[in-house]
Amino acid sequence: MYLNNKPEAGKAFERIDAWLAHEIIDRVPVQFHRHDMSLKIDKSLGWDSLKERWFDSEYQVTRYIDSIEGRSFLAESFPVFWPNLGPDVFAAFYGIELRYTEDSSYAIHSKEPIPDLIDRLVFSKENGYFKKLEEMTKLALEMSEERYFVGYSDFQPGFGAVAAWRNPESLCLDIIMEPDGVKQMLEIATLDSIH
Repeated sequence: MYLNNKPEAGKAFERIDAWLAHEIIDRVPVQFHRHDMSLKIDKSLGWDSLKERWFDSEYQVTRYIDSIEGRSFLAESFPVFWPNLGPDVFAAFYGIELRYTEDSSYAIHSKEPIPDLIDRLVFSKENGYFKKLEEMTKLALEMSEERYFVGYSDFQPGFGAVAAWRNPESLCLDIIMEPDGVKQMLEIATLDSIH
């Protein structure tokens, strides 16, 4: 395992592997990250919406590359690009739309009756959110040039997806008023996620 900006990556992985095997080579592995929201967003690029900015794969990858320029990754910390369209993206794979903010996104919850919602919850690899994450991941891999690893998006299947489809407050009532519908949605959000 080699990264241009972390020549000791091999030793770092040895420490992590040893730790997972309940052993220590020379010290325990140490990993830390500084979350930096101060990276400037170039608003001159002319997006018509925040969603367009989030969906601009080239911008997202280039912005990440700029953010690691000249940075040190100490101990067992590594540069990793995480393709990301927000925490409710798994729910969006089933046809729910997301609304974007500067630094996150959230599901536009369904207000329709649970049986109607269940009828239209269909996972699709042709879904725009799924295709965009796939595109962003491929581009990040192509542009990495051994400068960073490429991770995977923040998926929240299971109850997280059900809450995104309904909204957490409504879901609390649904558990009491329509437990069978909630069970059906939970089955969709868990069984589909393992296929």
